[in-house]
Amino acid sequence: MLQDASPATTSTASALTSRSAESSANEWPGEWRVVALSSLGHALCHTGELAITGALLAIQRQFQLDQRLVTSLPYLGYVLLGVGAIPTGLAVDRWGADRLLRWYYFSLAIAAVAVAVASNVGSLFLGLTLLGMVLSVYHPAGTALISVGIRRREWAMGVNGVAGSIGVACGPLLGGLWAGSGYWQGAFWTLAAVSFLAGCSMWRLRWQPHDPLPSPVATAAPPAADSRKATWLVLAPLYLAMMLGGLNYRTLVTALPIYLTGDASAGQALARGGLYSFAALLAGTIGQYGSGVLAQRRGAMPIYSAAIVLMSILAACLALIAEPTLGLAVAILLAVCLFAQQPVENSLLAEGSSAQRRGLSYGMKFALTFGVGALGAPVVGLVWHYTNQPRAAFWLLTASGLTMTTALIIFRVLRRAYFLQQR
Repeated sequence: MLQDASPATTSTASALTSRSAESSANEWPGEWRVVALSSLGHALCHTGELAITGALLAIQRQFQLDQRLVTSLPYLGYVLLGVGAIPTGLAVDRWGADRLLRWYYFSLAIAAVAVAVASNVGSLFLGLTLLGMVLSVYHPAGTALISVGIRRREWAMGVNGVAGSIGVACGPLLGGLWAGSGYWQGAFWTLAAVSFLAGCSMWRLRWQPHDPLPSPVATAAPPAADSRKATWLVLAPLYLAMMLGGLNYRTLVTALPIYLTGDASAGQALARGGLYSFAALLAGTIGQYGSGVLAQRRGAMPIYSAAIVLMSILAACLALIAEPTLGLAVAILLAVCLFAQQPVENSLLAEGSSAQRRGLSYGMKFALTFGVGALGAPVVGLVWHYTNQPRAAFWLLTASGLTMTTALIIFRVLRRAYFLQQR
């Protein structure tokens, strides 16, 4: 994973570069199809995950819940969204990513219906928990499908990230618009219908991915046990940074729709909050695609570090702005910097894992980012309850960003020491 290049590895890399140059003028058959299918699943995943956030204020009034309880309703589902990624990753390595994605679409439709028909707090909690369990299938399967089957991996990760950001933006918008109309359940009926149609479309497709350009690291001889242990110790600070990135994501997507809604007493305010959140989170597509392109040219780590530093500064600024309309511009820039981190994280993991274990590698990453990151939702509820200001939760992103920066410094020092030891 962090090995120095041996002569054999260097020779392999040269051969792969030659093959890439020869085929650059002729797009590898099936690439666009794979990217499209995986990206659709990514958009639906985040739409389903976040539709509830646009409807939280309506649900709070309907069931007479306080801030702590209403923000905790999707918590277990968010945890399962992360923890479930590990068994899903193992399933991807065993049965194939494309097979799991076909079942994912139909299962998502069923889970969305379960949320839509919920008639009390208990059934709503169970429906959201089932939804989170189903959504855990996507990230290991969809990301593995791209990382193994696509030649221009960083570009594909950027495109897939754009689709995910569109889903992130559409989730609160969908929930807010339906909540503003007086029927928040309509958001989940819409999700169920689209997911079912997507599953029908994918069911007829049969494509077995293979890695046209395996990474030089993956083709090298397996390291000794001591070397593998040292590698994981070196990667530990990087995994810590990724885990905190997941906490930042959950905090932002939970607090932002509430903050941008402002006066929650009218349906018009709920719809406005959904539209503002849509604008802010949709801007994340710029960060997703831009970081993928820049990482292809300049490397993942510099882009990752810069995005974290800018995120910390912008989060502090947003926490100080009381007026949602004035804070919208800062929220847009904050979303760009936060979502720019995700494609480069995936590229860093792809560089350090073999194609045969790619599903498990991503499963572990998403278990940390979504599983531990799920704490962001109830934490926002606590901050909102005790300060009566959801914007105070943005200070958490600043503190987390400082910790992430420290972790990356430690990672670079350990990686340099590891390389020197291997020479």
